[in-house]
Amino acid sequence: MFPVVISKRCIAGLLLLLASIGAHAEEDPPTRANDLAYGEVLYSFYQQDYFQALTELALAETRGGIKGHGEHPMILKGGMMLSYGMVGPARKIFVDLLTEGNGEAGGAGAGEEEAVEEGAVGEERPKAVHVGPKVRMQAWFYLAKVHYLNRDWEHALEALEQIDVELLEDEWEERFEEYYYLKAQTLIGLNRLEELDHVLEEMADEVDDPSLLLSYLLFNKSLAMLANKQPEGALQTLEQMTFDDFDGALEDEAEEGGSSLKKEILALQDRVALTKAALYLDQGNSDMAMSSYRQIRLNGPWSERALFGFALAAANGKQFGLALGALKQLNDMQTDSLWVRESHYAIAYIYEQLGQEGRALKAYQNAVDAYGQSNVSLNSEIRSLNEDYFAGKMSLPETGRKVAIDDPELSTDSYGRLKVEPAAANLATLFASEAFLSILKDIRELTFLKNDLEKWQTSVNSFGIMVETRNQARNERVEATAASLAEKQSMALQERRDRLANLVEKGLEDDAGGMFINEEQLEFRDLIQQVKDRIAKLGNDPDIDEYREKLRRIEGYYLWQISETSTTQAWNTRKALKELDDELQSYNSRRDKLLSMMADTTVIGRLQQRVDAVRPRIAGLIARVDKALIDRKDKAVDMARKELSGQQDRIQTYLNASKLARARIADKLLEESLAPASEIAPPEKKEALQDQQGAAADKNESASAGTEEAES
Repeated sequence: MFPVVISKRCIAGLLLLLASIGAHAEEDPPTRANDLAYGEVLYSFYQQDYFQALTELALAETRGGIKGHGEHPMILKGGMMLSYGMVGPARKIFVDLLTEGNGEAGGAGAGEEEAVEEGAVGEERPKAVHVGPKVRMQAWFYLAKVHYLNRDWEHALEALEQIDVELLEDEWEERFEEYYYLKAQTLIGLNRLEELDHVLEEMADEVDDPSLLLSYLLFNKSLAMLANKQPEGALQTLEQMTFDDFDGALEDEAEEGGSSLKKEILALQDRVALTKAALYLDQGNSDMAMSSYRQIRLNGPWSERALFGFALAAANGKQFGLALGALKQLNDMQTDSLWVRESHYAIAYIYEQLGQEGRALKAYQNAVDAYGQSNVSLNSEIRSLNEDYFAGKMSLPETGRKVAIDDPELSTDSYGRLKVEPAAANLATLFASEAFLSILKDIRELTFLKNDLEKWQTSVNSFGIMVETRNQARNERVEATAASLAEKQSMALQERRDRLANLVEKGLEDDAGGMFINEEQLEFRDLIQQVKDRIAKLGNDPDIDEYREKLRRIEGYYLWQISETSTTQAWNTRKALKELDDELQSYNSRRDKLLSMMADTTVIGRLQQRVDAVRPRIAGLIARVDKALIDRKDKAVDMARKELSGQQDRIQTYLNASKLARARIADKLLEESLAPASEIAPPEKKEALQDQQGAAADKNESASAGTEEAES
């Protein structure tokens, strides 16, 4: 049966469908992002970077939410929660979105309980929305699938019963067959096999032939009957299965160069044949078991088990030659699988049954050597088990290239299974375990989450360095500005301005206006004074009176001119003083603002506080993820240790049995060599008998090998 885990591809399909919910059915959904924040969320979502999308969505919510898109962001949030396994809160979101008025959606109770367990209590309940029948049908389908993938069979069946099957067939035909598959698988999970028969009959009538999903369901039904201890019914179900209808599909696949569908069909066919053979073998029907084993490909995934089973069936039917041929063919595969290991002992046992003690002794010795080497190899492998053990133990199915758990080429199928194969044959059983694959998927998701958090931590540290650098640069600028302000001597400028203002006031009080003369008038005044000084030196010159009269008239004209221009000069002086006051006021205002900014560290402090606050949060998240990652890795290592230890115990059992058989045969041959000649058969008779048995065995081996090669 398919592993029951949630895949991103399933979630992506769910979200693309539900993107139309959030508006009334008659309204067309928006074709572009009306909010830039939502555009960023959608970009990360379509890149399948759900962690980044959830982060951007949370950031948008802290800034007032996303406008213009109704409940679409809530739908995205629920879907992305599913991708991280937060089934309870996600289910609650979808159930709330599908609730109309006071109606209740099926399966809501479990969603509420799990939401409480996963910390969704207290979240604001989305407003009820109205959706059309088609979207509602599709939403129920995906909710059923979510319940199914979570093994919640009861609620999965409840959700499936809400689906309008006729509408599903008409409007969503590509999911019609899968609907029956989910319903049948859910009934198997509930162990309601009688209802399952009705669903399978209806599916056979409704879906187009051939249906590979129907074949899977029939096979899973047989396994369910085996679990219920109904081997006869299981065998009857398997005998009814036929793959003749897939011949055309296999031919089309070969013509188109594809191989995926062909591999799937052939693998299921081999698996059915293997199960039938095992049931025939349990019934003691060796011939039918051998016939079923012959139907299995030698280049398929079940070839080793089929060869060993064929040998066991042949041995039960006393056809030791055929058994020996199959075992030798298995032994030649040179792998370290369980079946190849068991073939070492089985070959020796067959030789012993044929009475060929010499060959049996040699085969038992080979088995002892092989089991000893395997034991040493397993001991070394068990000692090397650590959290990084699986780094080189996985490979890609297509290329065989070994990959790490976070390799970008490693992907999952539509049901969440990692598309990976074991790089070592002894891990095949472990990698076939659903529980182990689920742990590997958790390790992969946690590794990606840790990588994202470490990137965030690096970014925050870089931002912290930027803030520190910015603070240092700011302090340097503050010091330089303070020095520049000191050089400006603003207080001295203010004092000089005040002295100038006092002079102006005194000049205004002088009616003569002597304080407000220009340069030319000042020079003329100096010239008058020089003339006065010269006249004073003339003494009793007869023309002195004439000179004094002329000087008096000139000085009178000068004083008259000053009186005429002083008003204008005074106004210009006061205007210049006002302009100076304005400049000083502007300068003082800018200086005060600059001083305030120099003293204010709020912005840089807020940035530093944000860095200091987010650092421990990220460190705490990394610690939690590390703890979860170590826990999952420890569980994977424990499962590997249990598997390898079980193999070691099995090998030790075969090793001890091989040693005992080797000793027994050696004692027998020794006793024969020491027995009296009369009790020993003539050499020629014994040799002829052994040659006859050996020839018969070789003939049967050749026939078996030829038959197997032709059928492959």
